Amino acid sequence: MEIKPLSKQTLDDVVNLVNGVFPNQGFEPAWISLKGSLGMHPYDWLVHFVGRVPWLTYWVAKEEERVVGVVGHYAYKKDEHEASWIGWMCVHPDYRGRGIGRDLLYLVLEEAKRLGKPYLRLYTSTDPNEAVANIMYDKLGFVLFGEKKARPYTILFKQLKIN
Repeated sequence: MEIKPLSKQTLDDVVNLVNGVFPNQGFEPAWISLKGSLGMHPYDWLVHFVGRVPWLTYWVAKEEERVVGVVGHYAYKKDEHEASWIGWMCVHPDYRGRGIGRDLLYLVLEEAKRLGKPYLRLYTSTDPNEAVANIMYDKLGFVLFGEKKARPYTILFKQLKIN
């Protein structure tokens, strides 16, 4: 397995992977941030998104030229002095259980440490499809720091103290 930055060449495969893993993305579909991270601003309203998010990077896990995972790393202006965030992390269902998700998460953790962030944050949900990921986050020491009621699941905000 190799992990490389997202590129225009891998973009479509990554969008398809994320859409398959997260079919109900609501008002903020993954393709917006994926394209935005590459400087491809598809709509004027993306400027609002970019204004809230000063930087955004994605990495792609590939195995034998197949995209099998992705993870994002970004900051929100409102808390960029204290935290960076994990975005759209997922592994293709056929490749789970091989440590790919853990490797992607550790990559972002090392980047957050390098940037001197006290916290690494993420949001997930009570969706049963995210249960295994939540177990991994909990085992790595992420703790709940907020919840937001949403339909049909609750959004869970978790953080890991790293510095």
